[in-house]
Parts: sequence; C-alpha cells; structure tokens
Amino acid sequence: GRLVELSFAPRNPASFGFTGRLYVEEGDSTMFVRRLLMNVPASINLNFIEKLQISQSFTRAADGSRLKEIDDFYIELAIIKGTQGMYARRTTAYGDYSFEPPAEKDIFSRPGSVLTDTRAYSRSDDYWEEARMMAVSSNEKRIDALMRQLRSVPLYYYSEKALKILVGGYVRTGNPSKFDIGPVNTFFSGNTLEGFRLRAGGMTTANLSNRWFARGYAAYGFRDKKLKYGAEVEYSFNEKRYHSREFPVHSLRFTQRYDVDQLGQHYLFTNQDNVFLALKRQKNELMTYLRESRLEYTLEMANNLSVNLSGSFQRQEESKYVKFMLPDGGSFSHYNEMVFGIQLRLVLGIRVRRCAGQGGTCMEPRAFPGTAYPQRQPFIYNPAGELCSADTDGVHGRFVCVVGCDLLGQRSAVQSHSSGEETKAPRGCGFPRLVGASL
Repeated sequence: GRLVELSFAPRNPASFGFTGRLYVEEGDSTMFVRRLLMNVPASINLNFIEKLQISQSFTRAADGSRLKEIDDFYIELAIIKGTQGMYARRTTAYGDYSFEPPAEKDIFSRPGSVLTDTRAYSRSDDYWEEARMMAVSSNEKRIDALMRQLRSVPLYYYSEKALKILVGGYVRTGNPSKFDIGPVNTFFSGNTLEGFRLRAGGMTTANLSNRWFARGYAAYGFRDKKLKYGAEVEYSFNEKRYHSREFPVHSLRFTQRYDVDQLGQHYLFTNQDNVFLALKRQKNELMTYLRESRLEYTLEMANNLSVNLSGSFQRQEESKYVKFMLPDGGSFSHYNEMVFGIQLRLVLGIRVRRCAGQGGTCMEPRAFPGTAYPQRQPFIYNPAGELCSADTDGVHGRFVCVVGCDLLGQRSAVQSHSSGEETKAPRGCGFPRLVGASL
C-alpha cells in the first residue's frame, strides 16, 4: 500500500543528531515503520566523516513484531580535506526468522555472543551464489575484474606482495600455502651478547593439517658464534582455518629450544629478536643462555575465560656478562630447575582479531582512560620492592619485574629495566628500590 513520509531533524543542525525520514503505511493506526532513512547533518563537526547514511527496511511478523529485513550503512571519509577520500558500505540482509524452539536445546546456553557454523568457511562459491539473499550489483561484480587488471601492473603487483609480507609477517610458499616462512621481522637483528644475528624459520598451516601444526627456527650469532634453535609441535583439538593460534585455542603443545635469555625482558606479544627491538639507547648485558623443554595445555573459551597448564625443564647457562656466583666465592656454569604452572585468565570486554604478524590471535583488551595499559592486568610488589606484573613472561612462567608504581590501581612510569642502578620510586610510592634483573 501507500506509505506516508514523516521527516525529522535536530533542533540545532550542528548538534549530534540525525536528519531523516520514516515511512509508515497510510491508515495504519499502529504507525508501523516500514522503512527508515537517516543522515548526519551537513553542518555537523564529525572527525573525518564527510557523509554518513543509514537505511533500514522492516517487515511485520504474524504477531505484529517488527523484523528487520535490510540494514544498509554507507560512509564517506576524508583524512585531509581537499584530498582524495574513500568510502565504505556494509549491507546486511536478514531473513528466515523462526520463533520455534531450536532443534539443539543448548544453543542459547553456549558461551560467546556469536556462534559460527564451522562449515561456513568451506562452502563453495556456487553455494553462496545460491544462498545469497541480495543480488550482487553490476558495479560490485566488476571489482574482481578491476583487481585483476591492477595486479597485471608489475609495480602494483610487487608493492601489494611486499605490503602483505610486512603486515602479515610471513611469506607464503604456495597457493594454498602449506608452509609459511617467517616471521620476516626476525630474519636479522642484533644484541650485545650475539652481535649480528641471522635467523630462518617458519610454520605449517591448516592446508597441510588442520589439527597438527609445527613451528621451528634456527639462528646464529656472529659474536658468540653459537647456533640457537627452537622447535614446536602442537595438536589442536579444534579444526583450524589457517594457523594454530586462531581463537579459541584448545591445544597440547611441546616446545624444545636453546636460545639467549634476556633477563627481565620477556616479551608477551612479540619475538625477543624482532629487528626493531635491536634499536636501543644503551647496551643490555643481562643475558644468559636457556635450554628448555616445555609441555603446555591451553584451553580458551568463547566467554573469554582461558586455562593454561604447563610444565618445563629449564637449564640456565652463564654467559660472559652474567656469571653464577656462590656466597663463598665459588662459581658454577649452569643450574637446572623444574617449573610447573597453572594460569586462569578472565578478560571482560576483550576484542579478538587475527594477528598475522605473529601467526596467531591477538587480544585487544580495553585500556584505562588516557593510558595504553590494558584492564585487569594487576601488578604486585615483591619483597625486594620491585613492581611485578601478575602476568608471567610467557617463557618461564615467572613474574616480570619493572620500574613503576601502583597505588589504588593508578599506574605511572612503568617500563622495562636492564641496569643495576638504584632509582627512586615515582611520586606517591614513598620508597626507593634497587632496579635489577633478579627474579
């Protein structure tokens, strides 16, 4: 039937509001909204946004409920006014609503807000063409042809390849790739103990096996003239799309490695031989050699609760910069230790994305307002007066001590330490501490 247009606009066109139109059926006493069209006012001060439009269509269910059919979101952006901008469009279609009890009674009790059928990633193009609820426009169909034309230009083709490697961190060896070489940011680096360091490694992908995975590397330092290595075998109880670190992780992993150990500087979200970490203002001589065998079980759940059980045998070996001394003046070249750990972790409000740089899943906790520190990462003081993160270093399962102060949840001047100088606590701490690498 005929629709009646109802227009609306904010009283102040410069305020945060929408201008738009509602469409309702003529003569409908319930004023059922069939269609909605909204725009931001032209005079609004919205950073980088030149135009924003939202269009939604609705249908009426048998019981009178309003059901969304189409949600169309369109936005135009300009980083710098007067320059070439860009636009983005997202169209979502809804259908096949059912209010009958589901066949699987436990579907609404499963953890997580989004449940994805594992078969969705293995469907063919023909299936999606048939199941598509909205036809693809002629302009959208020409995008593939446009990309093929662009990739026929050598400059664009190799620039795209180089950018993918820099962002993704790995070089694929086929299509589909069964083995990826990387991470590329560790191919060469340097430190005080090893001097110039070369490394080569890689990992298998789900194209080889979607449950069994392997990673490994070999590295050589030209100053200490020692070969280091790392090897890892992992079995995933979940089928993976591409790599073993995809969220959620449920796996059993065994790792064997021999490498340098930077005391007090164990990085959680990057490799210790990242080339950019070689750029330092002063030398770091607090380094030993670590030989480790580690068995680890990890269970991550969709409700952001994770469990980690680990056991490792570690052999710490002295270096020319760090010697192991006894109280009576004697010395020894190494010591052994067994480490067992259990970790329970619950992070609310976390966002999960695929982290190509590490070939794994990256967690993005929400941060404290005005800081870069994630929420629910508690800090504690050890008896020596050093500030320690309650999260372990990811390698030894020990606390990581840093310089800083934590009073009533407020943090300041938190940074890694590598020198043995005495420093005073930041304002509010009220006590000095010795900054060192003793863990």
